[in-house]
Amino acid sequence: MFSITHASSSLNKQLSLLSENLLKEKIISTNIFCSISTYTRINARRWRKNLMSRNTYTLKMLP
Repeated sequence: MFSITHASSSLNKQLSLLSENLLKEKIISTNIFCSISTYTRINARRWRKNLMSRNTYTLKMLP
């Protein structure tokens, strides 16, 4: 029984720490998300360009 109460108290401590850190984490994760989305947008543009050039190349190769 002691271990269960001990676990719950440690869990409560972790939860309070988590709620304290949540705001910072949210800010950090938002920054990460923004950078990832920007990076993905750039990559998607590049990939689309490559795809278009490849498609025109294959179309030229066709008789």
